[in-house]
Amino acid sequence: MDRLSDDLAGRLARRLHSVFDVDPEAVLALRVQHAAGASWRVAGDVLTLTAAGVSTVVALPAYTMTTLATALTAAGYDVAYLNPALASTSATVLLAGAGTQGTSNGDHLLAFTAPLAALLTAIGLGMDGARVSVGAALAQMVLPQARQDWADLFGSLFGIRRLTGEEDGLYTARIIAETQRTRSSPAAILRNIHRLTGETLTLREPWKELFTLSEDAPLSGGYHLQGAPVWQFHTAQLTSAGGSPDWGAVMAVAQADRPAGTLFLGPNAQPAGILIDSTVSDQAALSACGDLLSAACAELVYGALSSDLSLSDYFIPPPWESVRFDVGWIVSTPLGAIRNPWLGHWDTRTWADSATGDFYPPVETTA
Repeated sequence: MDRLSDDLAGRLARRLHSVFDVDPEAVLALRVQHAAGASWRVAGDVLTLTAAGVSTVVALPAYTMTTLATALTAAGYDVAYLNPALASTSATVLLAGAGTQGTSNGDHLLAFTAPLAALLTAIGLGMDGARVSVGAALAQMVLPQARQDWADLFGSLFGIRRLTGEEDGLYTARIIAETQRTRSSPAAILRNIHRLTGETLTLREPWKELFTLSEDAPLSGGYHLQGAPVWQFHTAQLTSAGGSPDWGAVMAVAQADRPAGTLFLGPNAQPAGILIDSTVSDQAALSACGDLLSAACAELVYGALSSDLSLSDYFIPPPWESVRFDVGWIVSTPLGAIRNPWLGHWDTRTWADSATGDFYPPVETTA
């Protein structure tokens, strides 16, 4: 019944130099009996007693020898003897072993008294606790299994803070999703913005609007010469077709996903177009207005290299004035409220001047 033979303390003892005496100097600590006959077993820091088919399990570190005897008595056992010299000693001094009341000295529970045994047992119990925790510690090193402070540590390593009230499982899943998500390409940026903010946007790339002497950029087209701050190869701009997104949240996602070297211009929110009544007359009026403007614009195209290949050899256009319309704002109103001034013949009223400004593409003067 040598406790030092089958636990961590015993393995420590076997590694000591031979000059050390590892004898535990065992003494009788308790005699435990039961009317129905009792058996007992001490393994590690746990005492298990069984009587009449019922087992009682006791964690020894929680008791002294006196309080252990009291607990066993309350459980229906008879403590026939308690060593008075050990009355205030921790119950962990009990030696490992087992016994049955019906055999010779089978009700005897021994305890060690040697100082070396006490030291090795204390170290062994601490190392046993650490050994049990190794599995849990290793589990915390796997991101999906990390919890509490360990999950926060992973978040700090990847630069992803825990949201207020976010549970561990959701947080670690978000860390994995954020670190693995596709980035850099316009499609990936827009997809992530939609997934994380719910906004459906477009991404404008001004380099696609630069003038190049090719079929993709006619001389009279709407292309631009390269220049700051907009028409450059390293700029991009998020645009909303209508409404006012939460640009702070949107830009946080975009900045995290942008390619290295690419700078985002200030975002642009295009207001919604004219709101048309559902009546047939309004729809017809809009159609007529569009046809009229399209026909007039077609008649005004003369001497454009991309239109008629003529720079100077063209006939003189009709003697009517060309008018430039600068859009200053867009309103949402039934078409019936605005159509009358646009239809019919020109009159003698003078058109008021208005400040010109870019409507589309959106221009941002600061990056």
